[in-house]
Amino acid sequence: MSQEYWRNKTESTSSLDRLARNTLSMDLPEARSCREAREQSRKDMHNLNEKLASQLEKMRILSEQNKKLMNDSGSISRLTKETEKIRSMYNTELKQLRHLVDECEREKADSLAKIAHLQQTIRNKQDQI
Repeated sequence: MSQEYWRNKTESTSSLDRLARNTLSMDLPEARSCREAREQSRKDMHNLNEKLASQLEKMRILSEQNKKLMNDSGSISRLTKETEKIRSMYNTELKQLRHLVDECEREKADSLAKIAHLQQTIRNKQDQI
């Protein structure tokens, strides 16, 4: 048992060693390729994650800007309504004042006509005396 056993065991061990070496040498290019593919995939995922983070940050900034613009738009709308109210009030007052100015100009013209008529009447009376 001893010599044959050791000889078989040595042959068995050396054939296992050869098989392992052959398997490693055959799988080494495949293993490298697989590792390179995994590393490339990892890099791609990292790049995609960075792009996603960048896009999310842009979305957050745009959302904040949108909210600010909506608030500004609301403020402008309120100011526009207030301005329109004031404009309407002033237009009404302006219309009334224009009517008063027209009325005053008519009264002035009537008064000047009366003055002219009275002056003429005075001259006529003075001439008669």
